[in-house]
Amino acid sequence: MATETTSSTFTRSYFRPTTASQRQLLFKAAATSTVTAAAQRAHVGRGTYYHWLERYETAGAAGLAQPRSCAPQHPRLAPLSAAVCAEVLAY
Repeated sequence: MATETTSSTFTRSYFRPTTASQRQLLFKAAATSTVTAAAQRAHVGRGTYYHWLERYETAGAAGLAQPRSCAPQHPRLAPLSAAVCAEVLAY
């Protein structure tokens, strides 16, 4: 008997963000074993390793300390000119 999952019954799992100590353990364990084994030891998914890999390669363990910003890196709106800002503040 097959069960079907519809969009009305499907709920997305929530995974809390990893901590700095989890990320450091992940890369420390990955140096001596496989990525899968390191991820299991750090209690994170394998994708976490690849998500943080570039940052670890450029900044080392210090790069794992702070999570990435969720702010948009390329906002769609152009920045306001100083004249417009002054006009708004004067109003």
